Amino acid sequence: MIFPVTSGPHNNPGSTITVTVRDEAGQTASASVFQASAVKDPGSAAWTTLEPNDGDFSLAGAVALQGAYVVAAGVHFKNPQVIGTLRRYDQGGQWLASDVGWSKAHTAWTKLAWLKTNSFGPTGVAVDADQNIILVGIGYDNGQPRSYVARFHPDGALDWELASPAGTEARGVGVQPDGTIYVAGARRTGLNPERWDMEVSVYGPDKTAYGPIAYKDPDDKKNDRSERGRAVAVLKSGRVVILGTRDRQPERSERAKKWITRGVALLFEGKGKRVGDDWTSSGDKLKLRRDPGGGGHRRRLRLLWLRLLGPEHARDQEPDPDPLARRGSPGDQGAAPGDHARRRRLQRTRLQHGGRHNRRRARQRVRPERQPVDLRRARRGRSAG
Repeated sequence: MIFPVTSGPHNNPGSTITVTVRDEAGQTASASVFQASAVKDPGSAAWTTLEPNDGDFSLAGAVALQGAYVVAAGVHFKNPQVIGTLRRYDQGGQWLASDVGWSKAHTAWTKLAWLKTNSFGPTGVAVDADQNIILVGIGYDNGQPRSYVARFHPDGALDWELASPAGTEARGVGVQPDGTIYVAGARRTGLNPERWDMEVSVYGPDKTAYGPIAYKDPDDKKNDRSERGRAVAVLKSGRVVILGTRDRQPERSERAKKWITRGVALLFEGKGKRVGDDWTSSGDKLKLRRDPGGGGHRRRLRLLWLRLLGPEHARDQEPDPDPLARRGSPGDQGAAPGDHARRRRLQRTRLQHGGRHNRRRARQRVRPERQPVDLRRARRGRSAG
């Protein structure tokens, strides 16, 4: 019997079992049957991979797709050094027992002497149109953070790397269709306490630098606030959005806090050209009117969606706060049967939570008004009868 294996051990679609019989005269006959494997086709199901239980602590930091493969970056804690790791997984979630998977430590790929003996933490990874890998992170030189950017070939071989001076950090990375690299980070501008200004670095595929580009709150004259870049998003149009955080003065209701953190976004195009003004999140809570017609949670979701679409859209399509008003008052001829009782219940509900005075007013409004009675006319009628 022959049991051929048609693919790798972690991605075996099945085996063909062949039985051959030979008689005394030397004649043979055979029959075959295909036994399907329980392993699914590559990429047909989600997978989760864990680090082997080797006693070391590890942590993932970033992930990106490289064609049919997954590129991930993280750290391994090798006391006292933190080792940055870059890996590629195949469609079955394997890197060790795989022909296309690999794993590299920063101590093996870097050519910077200070980084080989110090800790490094990857914070972002991206893949360009040619499947080259761009990795950013923070290296520590004598305890001081330094922004780090590296470009790898599709097979994981180092193309180039560079590091910024001490007091810088890189948090996110994105690549334009032409290979231009955008890095979001920050540069330290003060100590005790620390203060940071957002810094956007732009590089060409050949390591040419365009920048860095600093962003600082124009109202921060005393340098007592911080702005930091956190992530990069490349739009379909080729423009780039840099996302980060900034410190703002609190509102009157939040005077207990010295500073509050808000999100900030900057728009770029080309090789570091700013487009428009910066956008800062307000942090305001969505205030909604009470919905007398019921369905409050659905109306809240719709109002939130209309608010995201824009004020002009919300102004045209915001639902009527009083659905019964469209049917007319109870005295209108167009009132449908049952509207009178429904409106009374509605008025009672509106005024129910306002105390005894409001309940009394509700009864006065709901009850039909009584016509004044002329007592002399009533007595004259009784005497006439």
